[in-house]
Amino acid sequence: MAESALTSRERILALVVAQPGLHLRELPRRLGLSLRSVRYHLETLVDQRLVTAHRSGRYERWFAVGSLSSDDRALISALRVGAQRRILSELQAAGPTRFAALERATALSAATMVNGLDRLSAEGLVELGGDRRYRLRDPDAVAMRLALYRQRFPDLMADAAREIFDKES
Repeated sequence: MAESALTSRERILALVVAQPGLHLRELPRRLGLSLRSVRYHLETLVDQRLVTAHRSGRYERWFAVGSLSSDDRALISALRVGAQRRILSELQAAGPTRFAALERATALSAATMVNGLDRLSAEGLVELGGDRRYRLRDPDAVAMRLALYRQRFPDLMADAAREIFDKES
């Protein structure tokens, strides 16, 4: 079988376009390149204004410039983190929920819940109401985006689809 004619930089860009929101360390794993090489090429792609990083907590996730809104980048970044995906899924299915009920439903530890809810709140996806219940800030927009992502980014939704869409049926 013939080798790919794409350069490493072109392969990185193609992967970021096809699978937005990948973490820096995931790129070399999927491409069979060194971390150092991927960093070098990402810096060049940033300088060329072809990719941008979205920082979510301690992670930088990569996106093609102009392909998604900041709200889309925030939601995709959250969906790539299992605990945050589980919290979003539960809030999508159950609606406004108190911390203890959310903890039981997601089977996440209290510390993981706090971290996930803090990150989701900082990204503007989740809010704590006056009734002390966590809720999606805009449930209709999240549902619409999830439906769109399901079709556009099958890799992103492969794990999340069962958690999110199976609860809706």
